[in-house]
Amino acid sequence: MDLFTDFYVGFSSTPGELILALAALIVFFGGLIIYFVVKSRQAARERIAKAEEAYREHVEQFPLTPSDEDAIEAMARHLNAPERKYLLLVSQGIYNSCAERALEAGEVAEQQVAAIRVKLGFAGRHTTKPPASTTEIPSGAAVLLHQEGESSVRGRVVEHEPTALNVELDEGAREFTYGSAITILYQTNSGIFAFESVVQSREGRQLRLAHDEEPKRMQRRQYYRQRVDMPVYVRPTGSKKEPLESRFLDVGGGGASLKNPSRKFGAGTDLELTFHPSSDAPLNLHGRVVRTSQQGEVLHVNFEKLREPTRDKIFRFLFRGEK
Repeated sequence: MDLFTDFYVGFSSTPGELILALAALIVFFGGLIIYFVVKSRQAARERIAKAEEAYREHVEQFPLTPSDEDAIEAMARHLNAPERKYLLLVSQGIYNSCAERALEAGEVAEQQVAAIRVKLGFAGRHTTKPPASTTEIPSGAAVLLHQEGESSVRGRVVEHEPTALNVELDEGAREFTYGSAITILYQTNSGIFAFESVVQSREGRQLRLAHDEEPKRMQRRQYYRQRVDMPVYVRPTGSKKEPLESRFLDVGGGGASLKNPSRKFGAGTDLELTFHPSSDAPLNLHGRVVRTSQQGEVLHVNFEKLREPTRDKIFRFLFRGEK
């Protein structure tokens, strides 16, 4: 027993010694914590300095005003690391994401967001994603300009300015008055998108249209129609007779209006329609006459069992004016 007692006493400490040991541990770990906090803050300052340096290097490449830089600061607050605002200058996706949040929060103006996107060189690029703005409609892309109560007019995007989208209208297109509200329709593989705009000016066949940052996907695109004048051949579904020549009056993703050959067909008739929307093989569509008008002179047909690839061909024809 004496041996174990001596062993225990040898490893026991007085209260004062325990306090000193505990204090030493506190000082040691406290020092480590302070060291890591200091190093962490130092590293953070270095990251911020490097990020600011990167921002300054990039921003010198663009014609941004002090007001533009204030807008970028507002957008950068929606980054996980706001100091990395230079990312807005080099990544179109990050710019779009932050711009959308800043617009929702009312921190930036819509026209300024569009103008900065143009100045950064993001405008007019082909992307695989749906457009976030009129500035992202690619140069050369076909669009339709629509006004309430008027027939739509085709055009092509010529160039993007910070304050406007320049569109060249098809030859012979009707006049657009200054300040009139229009809807710009643009088709992608993701569907048709509508932008609300205003006519800023017209010079010859070119229109300057205000940019819009709030695209709306046309969910019921099968109801969109465009006036056209082109031949179409019709016959009752399943008939072996030669089809009769007619002419389209308008065509859309869900139906069409066409001349009634010799007033031969009436409401409820199932028809096969064949036409050439492009240089490709002809399109064969099946539809039902839902009604007639103009004393039976015009047939109004709803397409039936229309596959999406076929619908897309119709819309490409409407937007690009393929013959």
